[in-house]
Amino acid sequence: MRNQRRGLATIAGCINHAAVDREHAVDVLDALDFAAAFAGRYLLLPHFAAIGGAQRDDLAVVFAHIDHATVPILSLRGNSAPVIDSGAVFVGEDNGKVIALRATDGGEMWEQQIATGEGRGEIERIQDVDGALAVDSGVVYAAGYRGQTAALIAQTGRPLWTHEVSSFTGVALSASQVYVGDADSSVWALDLRTGSSEWKQDGLKYRWLGEIAVQGDAIVVGDFEGFVHWLSITDGKFAARAQLSKDPIEAAPIVVGDIVYVMDVEGEIGAFRVGAGK
Repeated sequence: MRNQRRGLATIAGCINHAAVDREHAVDVLDALDFAAAFAGRYLLLPHFAAIGGAQRDDLAVVFAHIDHATVPILSLRGNSAPVIDSGAVFVGEDNGKVIALRATDGGEMWEQQIATGEGRGEIERIQDVDGALAVDSGVVYAAGYRGQTAALIAQTGRPLWTHEVSSFTGVALSASQVYVGDADSSVWALDLRTGSSEWKQDGLKYRWLGEIAVQGDAIVVGDFEGFVHWLSITDGKFAARAQLSKDPIEAAPIVVGDIVYVMDVEGEIGAFRVGAGK
């Protein structure tokens, strides 16, 4: 929490002074998700790609999207990170919806409900799109907790397909498949075009997986005991396993070439190359 508050202060300082330098850029970027959750809004801050050693004087808030009326009493901890593509910002919300906003002014283009929690109590009615979204070739892929995994047309929000897989960690894509860790931590591969199930791996059930990444012909995912698992994208069989630490891994691994970088919740980082050790 201390680092998150420091990040909020950094954002406030950058906006108030209309300047940001390289040292502060990482704090700003790391704190964006928390700031959105804390303030109940989404901020689009331009020019990060151009940040260098010199200070900038053109940092500005382009828009703030606020929707307090639809925030449920209970929701999962955290927020999905916004995804920007083709002039739109795609966001998963605590009310089980995916929304699309114009990147220029924050105007709402569409919203689509993909999670519909049902029950007598507030816990049973939790519905949340809290995990990673993905956009490819004009299609938005998302998964909702107590809902569905869905492919939505990016321009209109119309569903191309849905599959009854509930998830709080979201989706990852390869050229032909969508990968989802469901609410029990079974891993699914769905056909990118139709949503039909191609395989399911139950060997990681109840290991409370983090977000999934794709590395070549395998998917990579961490679990609650600090293990990193590689599964074949062809059939879901286990290809490799290594342990980073004894703490949960929640964030998606970062793949750079044949090396994958993984960080646990306590900040320990490891770099792995399959077949070559850690």
